[in-house]
Amino acid sequence: MNEPQANDFELQDEEAIENEGASEENASPNDEISNLKNELDVLRAELREREERERAQSRFFSEIAEFEQYFPEVDLHSIPDEIWERVKNGASLASSYALFLRRKDLEKKKVGDFNEKNRRMSAGSLISGEGERYFSPSEVKKMTPAQVRSHYDDIVASMKHWN
Repeated sequence: MNEPQANDFELQDEEAIENEGASEENASPNDEISNLKNELDVLRAELREREERERAQSRFFSEIAEFEQYFPEVDLHSIPDEIWERVKNGASLASSYALFLRRKDLEKKKVGDFNEKNRRMSAGSLISGEGERYFSPSEVKKMTPAQVRSHYDDIVASMKHWN
């Protein structure tokens, strides 16, 4: 049996390299042009992707600078996810945050207005923090004239809640 020798492997590698070179030499000029066009298309696509990433990065840093100008006291880590979603969809970071704050303020005002309306409509506590006491119509009817005079201001305040 003949054992393969190191020289045999070297010859096989050289033949493979020569065959590869020969196939390139045998390629037609149209094939070479086609290959070059494909390579050029790939390079252009990579360049467009890189330019797009650079534009996005530049826009992001501009957004951060503008945000820090208008909201210097706000930590970027404290910004809610809903704002970052708007920014991902093309909205400005500063304007998205300003809109968020405005909506939050409107919601607070709405709740405050609702609570104020309820406060006015309710009978209130029987004794308020200011010493006023609520008297129902039946309680007032049972009072003597002297009691009505002594509690007159509280009775008038109570009447606002009578229907």
